[in-house]
Amino acid sequence: MSFKEKSQSEFIKNVFTLVTGTAIAQCVPVILSPFLRRWITVEEYAVFEVFFRLMSIISIAAALRYPLAIVLPKEDKEASNLLCLSMLISTFINLLLLGVIYFFNNAITLTLNIPDNYSSVLYWVPVGAFLISMCNIFNYWLIRKKAFSASSINKVVHKVSESTFWVSFIHIGFQNTLIWGDLLARLAWLLMAIKQSINNQLSVRYCSLKEMWFRAIEYKAYPLYNTLPALLNVASLMLPVIFVNKLYDESVTSNLGLCMQVLGFPLALISMSVSQVLFQKITESKNKSISIKSFISNLVFKLVLMGALGIVIMYFFGEYLFVLVYGEFYRDAGAFASILVFSIALKFVISPLSLIFPALDNIKMSSLWQCIYFILILLLLFLPDLSILDFLLAYLAIEILAYTLHAFMIYRVISNYEHKLP
Repeated sequence: MSFKEKSQSEFIKNVFTLVTGTAIAQCVPVILSPFLRRWITVEEYAVFEVFFRLMSIISIAAALRYPLAIVLPKEDKEASNLLCLSMLISTFINLLLLGVIYFFNNAITLTLNIPDNYSSVLYWVPVGAFLISMCNIFNYWLIRKKAFSASSINKVVHKVSESTFWVSFIHIGFQNTLIWGDLLARLAWLLMAIKQSINNQLSVRYCSLKEMWFRAIEYKAYPLYNTLPALLNVASLMLPVIFVNKLYDESVTSNLGLCMQVLGFPLALISMSVSQVLFQKITESKNKSISIKSFISNLVFKLVLMGALGIVIMYFFGEYLFVLVYGEFYRDAGAFASILVFSIALKFVISPLSLIFPALDNIKMSSLWQCIYFILILLLLFLPDLSILDFLLAYLAIEILAYTLHAFMIYRVISNYEHKLP
């Protein structure tokens, strides 16, 4: 077997491992979702949509993007110091944010249109962001060690725990079922991720403040050029639902949240799994000065075919499927899906390739796109009063424009890399 064939085989094997783990992890919540939507109030789901998006936005910048660099060093000693550095930064930033929420809770609650009886939810946002950030930190160590099976197991632990907590809390009549279940499941994920990382040669005995400082300087491009743009990028993904919660009623927010959850399933199942394996592979190829052009072309072709299948299913049958599975109340979610599936399919193809920027040391190009994307999303706030369908059509146009530009930038970065090869 040639090196190219061996590399392709290893890539497919690793992706399959992550996809299998993700599929198993998502199986329980997907089966449970139609029942949860009938058991839990629309108001609680609307609040959870806002809560989930807020902690997702914060978590992306909580460690100043240093976790991305954990994969890059040749020596584990350097990588372990980056891991410890990331943990310290995340802890400090989330504690600082907790203080901000303490002083401005009422103002934030009013701005986000969160019901008064859910105002205490904001205090748990930094906790959730901290847990997500920590899980990502240890996950990058597992990516570094090519421990994709361990990463898959962690996802299963997370989702099975989440579903178990949700059903248990509903049974005993616990309040804020979704939020508490989410937080406790992420804690279970973190504990498992720590155990898996230790099993895969993680040791903190080499960590010191001096070494962490050296690594912080060495990889300073990540906080300087990628933290704010990455924060803006995730905000761009999460803000539309927050905008909808502010501009429309809770039933619209709940329907759109379900729409995003269902459409996001292929992204979580396949696209993100491809992304994690691709990051490690591109980094390895760069270190060995190996061409990646044909490999990327074949990958994009396969993703386009899968994305096209998703468009056909959701555009023609989306509304019927949502009513069948979730009930008549969520008919609008199906209508929303028939619009947004086009942007989701485009993200499905382009998103896995976004980690090519850090893998090929081109953070600035990625940062430029993320800033442009955020500015385009903010335009939604300045549109005149629109029906929810017109709002989503405007959002769709922005998404297509932004991700087409993203694809062009990725092409330029790959072309520049190929031209520099010996």
